[in-house]
Amino acid sequence: MSSDNATAVAARHGREALATALLSLQTAGLAEHLVERAVEATAAASSALYNAEAQSPTEEASASFVHSATEALQLARSEVNALRGRHHELEGAATSIARTRALLYPVLQYWL
Repeated sequence: MSSDNATAVAARHGREALATALLSLQTAGLAEHLVERAVEATAAASSALYNAEAQSPTEEASASFVHSATEALQLARSEVNALRGRHHELEGAATSIARTRALLYPVLQYWL
């Protein structure tokens, strides 16, 4: 990360991608426990990314929030993947979650 705010920028782009995932999950019309868990995990990831973007005093603190977001996204991905075979309407959510993880990957690699 060459710029002082690169982590915050990645967090903002991640939140933008997650908005699509959340909307897709919430409007899928599926009364499945795994969908509820995916919504909760995706919302938690979005919240952590907001904190990384807006409330962290240092890049290191921002990276910590990004790491938390990535953990929540792992759970959301697992829940969505468990349902994708039967519910193709979750493809958009799965794609958005994967895109968000890809956007955050460079931040995680930098801080390892």
